[in-house]
Amino acid sequence: MKKTILVVDDEALITEMLDAGLSEMGYRVLTAPGGKAALALLKTEAVDLVLTDVCMDDMDGLQFLETLHAEDPDRLAMVMTAHASVDNAIQAMKLGAYDYIQKPFTAQEVDHRLRKAFEHRRLLSETRFLRSQLEESDHFGSIIGRNARMKQI
Repeated sequence: MKKTILVVDDEALITEMLDAGLSEMGYRVLTAPGGKAALALLKTEAVDLVLTDVCMDDMDGLQFLETLHAEDPDRLAMVMTAHASVDNAIQAMKLGAYDYIQKPFTAQEVDHRLRKAFEHRRLLSETRFLRSQLEESDHFGSIIGRNARMKQI
């Protein structure tokens, strides 16, 4: 099943390049020209990952990221920017971004980072599942086998 990527950037050239390149690689790509349009689109579309610019006209990318994660803390997001700074990168990560990509980049570089993000998400889900299984089995074991009288039987 195709992963759906929402590209949020007010630069049409970037959204067109990512749309063409990532679509060719097998992704379903949606685009939005800014944070407000992206938030509206997310109400009607299921998206696996949001790739957003930091500097946009209608809404700051970090503000968008904060709103995005307030609505869905588990939403996978990555940030891209031509104006990279350590402070922006740290702030983006604190707001829940998985990765921070500096422009210019190629669609192949983005694909590589997307694959890493999806693998990270898969591993987190697997870890949560295994922990819940362990807690259930541990809980069950304490009922049956940890009681001194039950151990005697």
